[in-house]
Amino acid sequence: MSANPPPLRPYRPAHIKLSFIIICCILVVLGVSFLYTAYNAHDDFKYELDDRFSKLKGYSDVLSESVANEDGLQILKLLELVRVDPDVLRVEVLDADVRPIASSESEEYGKVQVESRIVLPITEDGSDVGWLVAEVGAKSFYQQQSTRVQDSLLTLFLVVATVVASLLIYQARFVNRPLQQLLGAISRSRESGEFVRVGSKVPNDEFGIIIKAYNELLEEVDTKHRSLKESESRFRHLYNQTPALLFSLSPTGVIESVSEHFLNQLGYDAMAIVGRPLTSLMSERAERPRIDKLLVEISMQKTAQAYLQIRNGSGEIHSMRIDATRRPDGKGALGVMTDITSLDEALSTIERQANFDALTGLPNRHFFKLLVEEQLSDEGPKDGRVALLFVDLDRFKYVNDTYGHQTGDKLLSAAGKRIQASLPAGDFVARLGGDEFAVLVHGDVDDASLLQLAHKLIKELEGSFLIDQCTMHISASIGIAIKCSDTCTPDVLLKSADLAMYRAKSEGRGRACIFVPEDEQRTLHRVNTESMLRESIQNGYFELYYQPVFAMGTQRIVGAEALVRLRHPERGLLAPGEFIDVAEDTGLIVQLGEWVLEEGLRQLSFWHRDYDSSIYLSINVSSKQLQDNRFVRTLEMMLSRYRIKPGFLILEITETMLMHNTDHTLEVMNRLKRLGCLLSIDDFGTGYSSLSYLQKFPLDILKIDRSFVTDIDTNSTHNALVSAIITMSKALNLRVICEGVETEQQLETLQNMRCQMGQGYYFSKPIPADQFTLGYLCGALKTPSAS
Repeated sequence: MSANPPPLRPYRPAHIKLSFIIICCILVVLGVSFLYTAYNAHDDFKYELDDRFSKLKGYSDVLSESVANEDGLQILKLLELVRVDPDVLRVEVLDADVRPIASSESEEYGKVQVESRIVLPITEDGSDVGWLVAEVGAKSFYQQQSTRVQDSLLTLFLVVATVVASLLIYQARFVNRPLQQLLGAISRSRESGEFVRVGSKVPNDEFGIIIKAYNELLEEVDTKHRSLKESESRFRHLYNQTPALLFSLSPTGVIESVSEHFLNQLGYDAMAIVGRPLTSLMSERAERPRIDKLLVEISMQKTAQAYLQIRNGSGEIHSMRIDATRRPDGKGALGVMTDITSLDEALSTIERQANFDALTGLPNRHFFKLLVEEQLSDEGPKDGRVALLFVDLDRFKYVNDTYGHQTGDKLLSAAGKRIQASLPAGDFVARLGGDEFAVLVHGDVDDASLLQLAHKLIKELEGSFLIDQCTMHISASIGIAIKCSDTCTPDVLLKSADLAMYRAKSEGRGRACIFVPEDEQRTLHRVNTESMLRESIQNGYFELYYQPVFAMGTQRIVGAEALVRLRHPERGLLAPGEFIDVAEDTGLIVQLGEWVLEEGLRQLSFWHRDYDSSIYLSINVSSKQLQDNRFVRTLEMMLSRYRIKPGFLILEITETMLMHNTDHTLEVMNRLKRLGCLLSIDDFGTGYSSLSYLQKFPLDILKIDRSFVTDIDTNSTHNALVSAIITMSKALNLRVICEGVETEQQLETLQNMRCQMGQGYYFSKPIPADQFTLGYLCGALKTPSAS
């Protein structure tokens, strides 16, 4: 409650008001009673007159005989009887000629006012013989009425006095007392600041209900008041203990209150800061209009935010974010300051991390695109000549897989520094991700200058790198794109350079190519091929062709190699060379490979079961299949489903697959061996693997590439290599299959070298399953032909 409440308004006690009302009521009652009594007296007076007239009439009738006989003595006696009424002051009898006959008057006659004069005829036998005249007063009537009025007034007074006394006593006891108690409790509550309740003894009437309701209301208000005080205390505690810079402002921007944390954090004293304008804390006068803007925004939008430089008590400058909200009463604002000094520093770091590569310190893809966009805009070079080099490191994946990611990261950092050091002043280099870099070139952007710069970069990158005491060699393929129109965008330029880089890789790596529109056509072809592959997998357009494998000595069939074909409804039959590379790049080779395994094992099971054949089946496996964690488990289920015995499925892998992720590859190959699969190296002699891998990996067969067999009769080097491979394989207990046997002379040469198995067009080209069954499993073709 308020410590100094305003005084109560002056009031008139209720009993005075009640007394006044009672007096007024008494006066009204007396007035009405008086009027009523007067009215009754008037009626009584008329009644008295009528009664007296009737009596006098009777006397006039009695006097008729005496008057007619002129018996004066009798008349006097009768007059005396008439005058017995004290109000008859004088009575007189007149003859018919109105001459006095006799009269009688009282002693009061002449002293008392005559109220009425009554004249009655005296008749005898229908004729008037005289007149009776009586003068009457009202003294006894008035005395009688006065006594009656006095008695009535006395009775009325006693009744009224009793009622008034009863009312006053009732009011004093049952009205004034509880009201005085209630009023006293209210006065004491206002004076003391505490909630004073009326005593527990309250009357059992309406005033008791009012007092009880007052006490209950007071209890409720007291409870809410205590709750409010506790809430205010908690709020103040929270306000002061909250680790935030809380403050309140007046509508003019003057600081009205601050939290303790505000004072502790900024090093101010409450007396020194409360009452000062917030603008006085600004570090620069130029920032002061922001406070005015903040107050305007609060008045219009209820909330506002501002970023300011605040000077603390020690003079240090802090970056602050102010979030302010209009107060509920609309007068001023409540605000909180957040020290974002460290946040600004963190944002600077985040901005660098967002725009620069953490490994090399070079601009990243995002920042590089912004740089390219700036150069392509109107603010770029006035001549509008901008070019971009897309650099992709060759054989980096081999280094990364062989020496580990940590060494690979160091190699990327060293390569980025070499590229940066080789660029002319003003050109930018960025790391786009992985082993890809991009260079933004200004100035001379003609084809010759760009190719010269690209070859310089390739030469620098082909130089040896010494990383962790290991000498490494890489190369680079570079795609070049030149701004061709004013509508060129960074994405278009990067895409064009990327396409040119892929052409450089396809042409043998370690070279540079300038983008030409045909590159985009090649990309479109790849996209269309990918779409065709997905459609073919979904609709089952793939087929397996089988090329038989023969024993070189007996020239009898011992197995077959499954080769995939795509029979498209529009493009016809397609060889693997038209789609297999795209399948590898897009990862669709995994789905395609699963289908090849499923279909090949189904066909092999059919041959074994229905034709009692004992030939094996050779199927090519992609590196992506080996890397798929589901591959071994899926193959195991297929072998079980088609009941393929161990030793009848040969999985062909390439030499390059042995070079990457060797530990994982070795683990997968051992698991395949446990399933009973034979493992063969396809196209042996064309890769980069070491012969030591032949001992490290659990291999069973070597397939000599057709490029060595084609000119084995004319190329002494190839002849010697094939002979050496066959001899080495025998020593390592490996079987050998020669691919590409097309002539009888080649066959004889390989037979002389003791080659065990061979395949090629000399024996048969790949044929569909039904032709293979008919030709080699039904006895139709028991010996090979040259066709």
